[in-house]
Amino acid sequence: MGKQYWKEILPRVLELKERGYTHRMIGDELGYTREQIKELVKRSHRQQRHPIQTLRKRGRPRKQPISTEKEYQQRIKQLEMENDLLRSFLQAAGRM
Repeated sequence: MGKQYWKEILPRVLELKERGYTHRMIGDELGYTREQIKELVKRSHRQQRHPIQTLRKRGRPRKQPISTEKEYQQRIKQLEMENDLLRSFLQAAGRM
């Protein structure tokens, strides 16, 4: 049995499930274990609930998003100044 066995047997499993068969009965009929059938049905239901997964942004959201090009350029300039300040500090400390 390969990793993709579920693609072949899923329609049959769901059909038997609708008829009222238990996981054990389905497993016996198709030649799989009760646990395999149980996980297959659970995975199928989970995919039906959440068919499309959207990517969530990671990290803490900004308090106020940058909205204009001018604000964006100001933020870049501020970060460049901070970078220069830290670089000069490290040079003065003899670490660079």
